[in-house]
Amino acid sequence: ANGCECTESAEELCNGTDDDCDGVVDEGFDLMNDLQNCGGCGVVCEVEGVDAYDCINGHCTITACPPDVVDRNGLAEDGCEFELFAVADLWVDALNGGLPGTDGSQEHPFATIQEALAVAEPSTRIHIMAGTYLGPVHVDQVGVLLIGEDRALVTIAGTNAEPALLITANEVVVREITISGGNPGVVIRGDALDAVDTAILSDVIVRAPVLSQSPTEQSQLNVTGIRAEYVEGLAVLSSSVTDITGGGLDGSLNGGQAVGLTCLWCVDPIVVASTFQDILGGAGGINGAGYISAAGGVADGIQFYNTTGALLVGNTLDTISGGKGGYGGYLTSGGTGGEATGLRFVSSTMSTLTGNAISGVTGGVGSIGWENKFQAPNQRSYGLYLDSNSIANDVALSNTVEGEPVVFLYGANGQVVENLSLTGAHNPTNWGIVAVFDSEAVILRNLELAHFIGRTGNTSFGQGEAGGSGAGMRLIRCSGCALEDSTITDISGGTGGHGSYGAKGGFGGPAVGLLVDQCNGCSISGNGIGPVQGGSGSSGGYAHSGSGDFGSSGSALGVQLLNSQGLFFSNNSVHHVMKSWEPVATAVTACVEVGGEFATAIRQLSCFAPGSGSAPNPGQGVRLQSTTTAPVQVVNSIFSSTNGYGLVGVASNDGLLSASYSDFYSCPLGLSLNATVGVGCLEQDPLFYNPNEGNLSLTVNSPCIDSGLPTTDCNDEPVPNGCRVNMGAFGGTSDATSALDAVHCSVCPQ
Repeated sequence: ANGCECTESAEELCNGTDDDCDGVVDEGFDLMNDLQNCGGCGVVCEVEGVDAYDCINGHCTITACPPDVVDRNGLAEDGCEFELFAVADLWVDALNGGLPGTDGSQEHPFATIQEALAVAEPSTRIHIMAGTYLGPVHVDQVGVLLIGEDRALVTIAGTNAEPALLITANEVVVREITISGGNPGVVIRGDALDAVDTAILSDVIVRAPVLSQSPTEQSQLNVTGIRAEYVEGLAVLSSSVTDITGGGLDGSLNGGQAVGLTCLWCVDPIVVASTFQDILGGAGGINGAGYISAAGGVADGIQFYNTTGALLVGNTLDTISGGKGGYGGYLTSGGTGGEATGLRFVSSTMSTLTGNAISGVTGGVGSIGWENKFQAPNQRSYGLYLDSNSIANDVALSNTVEGEPVVFLYGANGQVVENLSLTGAHNPTNWGIVAVFDSEAVILRNLELAHFIGRTGNTSFGQGEAGGSGAGMRLIRCSGCALEDSTITDISGGTGGHGSYGAKGGFGGPAVGLLVDQCNGCSISGNGIGPVQGGSGSSGGYAHSGSGDFGSSGSALGVQLLNSQGLFFSNNSVHHVMKSWEPVATAVTACVEVGGEFATAIRQLSCFAPGSGSAPNPGQGVRLQSTTTAPVQVVNSIFSSTNGYGLVGVASNDGLLSASYSDFYSCPLGLSLNATVGVGCLEQDPLFYNPNEGNLSLTVNSPCIDSGLPTTDCNDEPVPNGCRVNMGAFGGTSDATSALDAVHCSVCPQ
């Protein structure tokens, strides 16, 4: 659908066609929230046998079930399928219970939940009437159901650092109750030898856990809404976790972490139609030990550690902020702000994420240091964080960060992702704006990717911590995948952290526009990449003579091609690949870097200004890693204003890198180092149209027009085609430039 399907103006329908001829397809239809078009045109969200359902982020989701059942599996197709079975009933009433003759019957209710639990048999339903009940409440009887009259009317109030509600028994259900205070608010706890089997929290509110009255240790500053340890079959359904704030103290302690839900060693947890919001990491301590101030606390909506088989459907995670770094006192650098993440996975796999909306996630603010110097940088945030042991998870495109779909694909087969603009100033995942792992025949087409910045390094004792890596897109272990006609812009590595007194600053993080690693038969064509900038190294800590040394800038690569066999790389442009401003000129900058044992052909590449920036260092057009052991051939390409060499190999693989029919202009250190520039090459200004703005098309007077390899197909070039292919990214395509006096060949080349 491109706006040209209609023949006359008509009412717009949801059908993938531009019915009203205004150039926009299906406008006015909200596929994320429309019950009649939920996730796609004509997909009706209709569920029987439930109290309420809704279209949440394009996924039909049950939001309320009848009193005696819950949606245990998170699937709308089978309704509220899990029956809350009970063989006995008890009643609790804080306002009217506890009178003489109390026996827990409806007529003579208990006054406290603890009284009812003390006499409850297995599979007892405890009805809790309106009122506030003091915690801690400990459920250690199998099959108990705690059913509140209404979560707006029933509250379990915890105090100090104990959980308000502790569950250690199997098959426990908690419904229509507010849990306030305590820390954590709710704990479900098994152990490695005896996990809790089935714990269901349905229509529950968990809010405002509290710190211990006199915290003295780092762990005592952490605040959690719900904590599950060794649980098989946790379910959090239509619930809310809110107002979670980590603690903070003066001195050397980092700010306390704040977490809505954490699962440790859980199996098959389910979180459906729930909200996690207003989660704030604690402030870092002031003037920490060793001449550094402490970092702000981490804030996470949901954490999974050593967990398998999680299912997250239709959840909202909003307003999650890392804590502010601690101020620097005498001779002290400022503290870095705390990290913030919507969903964090550590050594956790086999999860399924569908229709979750993440927004308002922000890293903590860095603080000022001694004498208003050594300002620590602000921290970054991620919608999803998945460590290297958590790649094997299924993340649907219906998940969003700041309203934009999350493109993180694992094990995909034949999926097409196209026509997306992912340009918000946020980091959807720690792996980049788009990441594809272990997939086959995935097509990525006409994507606009922009604005990714790696994690900020912490102010550290000794040398500052290095900044994190920044990436536009990663394709790793893919077979037959393709990236076509897309742009990747404004990718940066993270800033290094300050050092302690007199110590060196942290290195800036590396940045790469596109990483292709261990791919087989993949195609990269028609893409534009840049600017890409390595992260700033930070200043060292305060010293009476000034400060410690700056850390080096991070390296910057437009494209990195590693260990990939049968790769088709053609008609791509890369521009403005640069290090950051600090005066340490050790960072590697290159338009393309190649490594591995497979032969690689680079065709129709336009490369402009690698190594540029306010403090230029030698940039490189194509660079080989020392691990390269197979030939790399460059043809029909243009290298301009490299600030260094056009081609760079290393002594161990001298001669593996070669170029023919390519242009090398303004390469001040030479055309090549440990590489060969061969037949048909030029040394002339390519006359790009507007290179400083990234437009590397050729003007009509360019010497690179009709100067490529004579045998290269040029039939797609516009009339007149000059009977020979152009050099550069647009050569051989319909966007090629024709010379003013060109001739035309109906078959090109002749």
